[in-house]
Amino acid sequence: MASEPYAPGAGTGRGARSAVEPLPHTLCWMLSGLRTAAVRALGDGARTEPPPGAPRLLAELAEAPAGRLDYRIPLVGPMKAGKSTLLNAIICQDLLPARGPAMTVLPTHVVPVRSAPPAPPVLTLHPATLAVLACLGALLAAPARRSALTAATRRHPQLAAVAIRAGRGGTPYLPARVTGREAVRGALTEVNDLLRLAALALPQEEMARETGALRAPEVTVPVPWLTSAPAGGRLVLADTPGPDEELRPGLLSPFVAAEVRRAHEVLVVADATRRGSTAEAMTGRLVADEGPGPGATFTVVNRSVPCAPGPDPALPVRTTAHQALAAAGVLWPGEDGDDGAGAAHRLLRTVFPLDWQERTALPAERLHTLARQSWDGSGLPRLMDVHLRDRARSPGGWALAALLARVGEFTGPPPAPPPNTPPLAPPDGVTVLARRRARLVHAARDHYAGLPIEWR
Repeated sequence: MASEPYAPGAGTGRGARSAVEPLPHTLCWMLSGLRTAAVRALGDGARTEPPPGAPRLLAELAEAPAGRLDYRIPLVGPMKAGKSTLLNAIICQDLLPARGPAMTVLPTHVVPVRSAPPAPPVLTLHPATLAVLACLGALLAAPARRSALTAATRRHPQLAAVAIRAGRGGTPYLPARVTGREAVRGALTEVNDLLRLAALALPQEEMARETGALRAPEVTVPVPWLTSAPAGGRLVLADTPGPDEELRPGLLSPFVAAEVRRAHEVLVVADATRRGSTAEAMTGRLVADEGPGPGATFTVVNRSVPCAPGPDPALPVRTTAHQALAAAGVLWPGEDGDDGAGAAHRLLRTVFPLDWQERTALPAERLHTLARQSWDGSGLPRLMDVHLRDRARSPGGWALAALLARVGEFTGPPPAPPPNTPPLAPPDGVTVLARRRARLVHAARDHYAGLPIEWR
């Protein structure tokens, strides 16, 4: 649903923090040595020409010894497949803005954290993004843009409010930090509506030049299914626009491709009512070309009747995201969101769309039971159990496993030393890198024993 525009001075208080248990000191020390060996073996771009893929690997290794590794899973899919609603259901609150017409333009990063002590979500906007928004607001306020603004709002009435503010001299003040569910939703609506309006009203060259510096907003949000601080890093879920958006050809696809390129795994959201569509094929090609590979891509079929869990985790999970989100509002009411009556009415409208008003007097115990049944039957529990819960509890371990697998692509297994024979010459750089990687694999596997991670 659409939100009220962000009001200056609102939602700037304290909120959730991304508390992370760092990687063990031993693993950090070994990662530092691995990075040194990788620079010598693969080149740092100055003395030698690095092989393809090495610059990204070296950049990730540069951040690794700090003790935190983020594990990234973007949600990608056709326009209006329900990505924002599904992500809202995963975090158990109606936080990301969604509505009938397309909403998302700029990807949004969502970082789940533990929910105790209770705290509202926090949105952080990068200074570069704030500068771009201010520049676009100034460009839209020019008198020469009035006719373009009028034409854009005639085709897209939902942008009328932001167009009026832009025509009067820009957008409301957006701070770098916004706290609270309603304030976060309003600020994200303001950001995406302004970008959509600028894409419709400004020349293509001007828009492309300004949006190159955009950085994804980041929301830190407590979730009820995390009872301890994430270990070794953060799980970063990304809400993305549909690559088939008809906003302007080729404008949003780079945003989606950038998220997919950085991903450890990709969650493809398919709409059960549009299976086999051209839009779904377009999403599949983008993930195949830019993504981490078939083994790191899984599919969720939204707006589908969930079926009994099967033995094969590779099969698509079927979900009804709007049902799960309505149930979550009753099971886990937010700190600053709607009151209990509003959440109860949404659940009743979802479960009993024809006669929900006749059931508003249900006792609290019966309503809670109905919410639990709706949650369990929505398909979200299987999605969490198969693909998300372990990653959220120990994102550092999952990210470390993926990082070591990429190092292995450049080295292969370390050569075994010849028995009872002294080395004739110092090992080359790739051999040193392979041996350090093998030691780190064994140490990480011992530390993360019990996690379903393939340590290659």
